[in-house]
Amino acid sequence: MRIRPLHFLPLLIGLAFAPAQADQPIRAPVVVYSGAQAVTAAPYIQSLAQPRPQSDSRANSMPKQGVMPLETRLPLMPRLLQPGSPALQRTEAPVQPFFIMGMDRTSLDWLARTLPTLLSINATGMVVQAANRDDWLLLQKKAQAAGLSLALYPDTGLTEAYGITTYPVLVVPQGILELDRAGEGGP
Repeated sequence: MRIRPLHFLPLLIGLAFAPAQADQPIRAPVVVYSGAQAVTAAPYIQSLAQPRPQSDSRANSMPKQGVMPLETRLPLMPRLLQPGSPALQRTEAPVQPFFIMGMDRTSLDWLARTLPTLLSINATGMVVQAANRDDWLLLQKKAQAAGLSLALYPDTGLTEAYGITTYPVLVVPQGILELDRAGEGGP
């Protein structure tokens, strides 16, 4: 197969004008299509741009932990969240549905009962309480086999961001699970 020089012409022209385009200021994106159900992103972007108040002065003084091996994170005990009755938390934020749980009996029973709902909305799980490595790995293996994603997660920031004080809880954006799915294994 022989390559013809004319096939490279558009590429060469594009490269020739690249430095000139780099000097131009970045323009706002152009909306190509705005359907009947489109929602403006402005309120979400504005809420992200606002600084969050620090409710605890110790939060800034604590050293950053960074990436730590799993063994050093267990046992993982929540600092702010407490076990409680299963709940459904709605949020205005455009987030993927997620749930928060521990490895206590209430959380594990809730997980088994709501698994079909969690899978149907593609929810991801944050485990804020785990006693030991073996139990955690067993739970993670069972969840993966069922098609569910779980990760260990310290409970820092969840109360401030979502007003959550107890677990297990399913957090969904407005419009998801509007109908009570109690008969389908819902929360």
